[in-house]
Amino acid sequence: MNVNEGTRKAQEIIKTHRYLYGGKGQRYTMALVERLAKAYPGKFTAALKAEAMKDADKGYLAGDCSYLVCSALGIPNINSLALKQKAVMLIRPQKALAEEGMVLWKSGHVAYIGDDLKVYEMRSTARDGCVSPFDERAKDFSYMFVIKDSPLYMKHIEELPMGNYYPKYKGVGSSIVSALTSVGEKDTSFAHRKQIAEKNGITGYRGTIAQNLKLVKLLKEGKLIK
Repeated sequence: MNVNEGTRKAQEIIKTHRYLYGGKGQRYTMALVERLAKAYPGKFTAALKAEAMKDADKGYLAGDCSYLVCSALGIPNINSLALKQKAVMLIRPQKALAEEGMVLWKSGHVAYIGDDLKVYEMRSTARDGCVSPFDERAKDFSYMFVIKDSPLYMKHIEELPMGNYYPKYKGVGSSIVSALTSVGEKDTSFAHRKQIAEKNGITGYRGTIAQNLKLVKLLKEGKLIK
């Protein structure tokens, strides 16, 4: 799947699906609403369940916000928080930095940035699927980001010049300084490690354990950009 195919998938879901919390492409039936209401009693109030029933058994498919995004990215279904955790880098929504294939995130909700930077989302039980201009909708989200191994991520990786990566680190240690030294990097100073971190989507580098382990992981995978 490429970025354009992802957008076409989002467009298809908007047309053929209706929003249902917990929906993952199933037939939208009364039985499904009942089953999901039992599975998520904290989400399905009596009023919400009654609203959801209005679209049941009318030939639609069911989908929620993360289902649309995961389908457009071509990845297994995960929830909005798990999507955020797979982000390469979190940035505030800005049209100047937005690209087709990115994800918009706020607590409990996600959307997909498609063609012409339009925002595609399964928005709510009452509103179902929506397509909005970026300037109108993105301000309601906290972050936008690229998902690792998504079509947009792979597109950028493929566009990087050959030889722009460190060799794979084949050691077993977790020290980023030792790992960089083992692959031939002579400058392992904090200032240079900060530059490397920023090139690899790690902003605000402070040399924390989590940040260094992420760098070591990329180095072991042969994906650490010089």
